[in-house]
Amino acid sequence: MIEIIALIFLTRNISFIAQEKGLTPLTWRVYVILAWVATELAVAVIGTIMGLELLPLLLVAYLLAYVSFVLIKKRLQSKPDKDEWLNELGK
Repeated sequence: MIEIIALIFLTRNISFIAQEKGLTPLTWRVYVILAWVATELAVAVIGTIMGLELLPLLLVAYLLAYVSFVLIKKRLQSKPDKDEWLNELGK
């Protein structure tokens, strides 16, 4: 349940940034969701193989899933703004 709430807020955040950049928000929302789920799944598989308990495994999974969101957000923020090319014309 906490994952769904977190994903709603995080995808809304990434959507606003994508709109400011002039990019398709849905694409970036899908990237966030896929990265979140893939990270949690990978941690769950590795943690299960290592025999870790559930609570530490969940904490690590949530932390690393958030890190994957931050990496996607940084990538999106590094994209040029939609009107930046206009500023370059004046130089």
